[in-house]
Amino acid sequence: MGIINKENIAKIKDGIIILNNSRGPLIVEEDLRDALNSGKVAGAGLDVVSTEPIKGENPLLQAKNCIITPHIS
Repeated sequence: MGIINKENIAKIKDGIIILNNSRGPLIVEEDLRDALNSGKVAGAGLDVVSTEPIKGENPLLQAKNCIITPHIS
């Protein structure tokens, strides 16, 4: 799916916060990581990721200002 991707992130204003507690595949994780690390996106709070349980190679684990909870919402 990936509706939160680099193309759509480029269209939003700077400094937003993304929250996702619905479905992990809505976000292209590499694109969100890049947006977080560049400052385009100020922060993210995620209760879901594309693969659960989260794997050590998930790109969001290297992202600034990203909080990930273990699908408990």
